[in-house]
Amino acid sequence: MQSLPELGEEDFARWRKLLEERTGIHLVPQQKAFLQSQLTIRTRELGNITFDQYYSSLHEGLASVVEWSTLMARLVV
Repeated sequence: MQSLPELGEEDFARWRKLLEERTGIHLVPQQKAFLQSQLTIRTRELGNITFDQYYSSLHEGLASVVEWSTLMARLVV
């Protein structure tokens, strides 16, 4: 079984900021593992892209709107 890619503190802060700006959702540090696991699942589904590539994909073109919806469905249970 593969281990989860590491979501560093700077990366976690960047994702927290994005989520708060776009949705008003505020993640606390205890939710880092949850975010990391959900991002890992999604990036693996997309062909093992990196967290940075995935973050960029949420800012590029019309496909980003669909991908953002997919991510929100994963995070807001």
